[in-house]
Amino acid sequence: KNMLATTAGRGYKTVQEAVQAAQNGGIVQLLKSTSESVEIPAGASITLDIPAGVTLTNAEGKHTITNSGTLTLTGAGTVDNVSHGYGALVNNFKATANIQGCTLTRSAEEKGINSWYVIDNHGTMEISGGKIVNTGSSSSLIRNIGNSSAEMAELTISGGELEQMGFIAVKNDDYGSLKVTGG
Repeated sequence: KNMLATTAGRGYKTVQEAVQAAQNGGIVQLLKSTSESVEIPAGASITLDIPAGVTLTNAEGKHTITNSGTLTLTGAGTVDNVSHGYGALVNNFKATANIQGCTLTRSAEEKGINSWYVIDNHGTMEISGGKIVNTGSSSSLIRNIGNSSAEMAELTISGGELEQMGFIAVKNDDYGSLKVTGG
């Protein structure tokens, strides 16, 4: 009852509780739509599975998913961000993200009022599936930016679908390494 997510057969009232309880390599599956911001801690290795019809929307004034560990995103559900200046997925330096499914978006994008990147990558990221969508034209869809030549951001796009309305789809910024082989 009132469970939002499961891992290893147990139900949890928040996605964050399920992430904290998941063993390394564990799968956290969302059961229903919720407004919650989720952090994957450094050292953790988590698969976040969001089924079709389920949406994870950010808590007000926060990124929807902040990854400092290893994150694999699967399923046909949605990761949305509706707050100005925040993204659906922020992948921190030394973190690894693998996007194999889901739709990542900023559904409330509005020029001059509510805008930011859908994905902000500072670590290592591969997009092999899913869909990344921006409904506005003020911010890039994906920003790939490192901290220095010793702290490069690495983005590989081998699949998936990118959809951007009249602006930059992939901004390979300072200290960013970009490899596109498909999608």
